[in-house]
Amino acid sequence: MPASKELVLRMKAVSLARRKAAVAFNPCGLHCPEGKPFYCCNASICNSLKKNFDIERKRLVKDGFITSEQNESIDSYWNEETGFWTPDGCGLPRELRYMDCLVYVCGDH
Repeated sequence: MPASKELVLRMKAVSLARRKAAVAFNPCGLHCPEGKPFYCCNASICNSLKKNFDIERKRLVKDGFITSEQNESIDSYWNEETGFWTPDGCGLPRELRYMDCLVYVCGDH
């Protein structure tokens, strides 16, 4: 059994690889099939995920997935009524999006 530090490093490497693959995957919003966003992409869903995303952001910075500056810039995209959602889809660059949005919402469903 690997030492706990080695296990943590392996888990981070797997997590980073998974995130990089998700960021590179099919873009959301206007780039979805037929130009229509996935049915779960909307302001209501976006607002409901905000609390979880804020928690994930702290981990992303701590683990080096995003910089502190990128983390701070995320708040500039937030709208109290629509979340990160815009008429063109998610307003966040893919590399700054919540992992659930990248994998589940933007996935091939």
